[in-house]
Amino acid sequence: MAFSSSILMRIFEAAGLVNITVGFNRVLDIVDREISNHEASFDKNNIRDLIDCFIDEKLSVTNDEEMQRFARQNLRNIALDLFLAGSETTSTTLKWAVLFMLLHQDIQAKVQVLLYYHQHFSM
Repeated sequence: MAFSSSILMRIFEAAGLVNITVGFNRVLDIVDREISNHEASFDKNNIRDLIDCFIDEKLSVTNDEEMQRFARQNLRNIALDLFLAGSETTSTTLKWAVLFMLLHQDIQAKVQVLLYYHQHFSM
């Protein structure tokens, strides 16, 4: 069994899946830390964001069926969905911007000038 699992790990490493899993776990660690921080500092009179709204709703439910909807795992999934959706949107936007500048070198030159001025003259 150890032999077959080491072969599988090599295959996963070659495919880049181990790095994906490590990155995914790091994101989940960040989400878990934020949820814990929000639970520790929760103030019903000061709802700061989505996590606080979720906690507030969770505290107001009374029956078991609704309680399952407000399980910590569901909050993790929601936060992860938002993170991944934002990452995908940003990634796609950057890809299109690079493609646009490759096809329109005059625009690329203008962007380079703007970046130069921003780096050297912004406060």
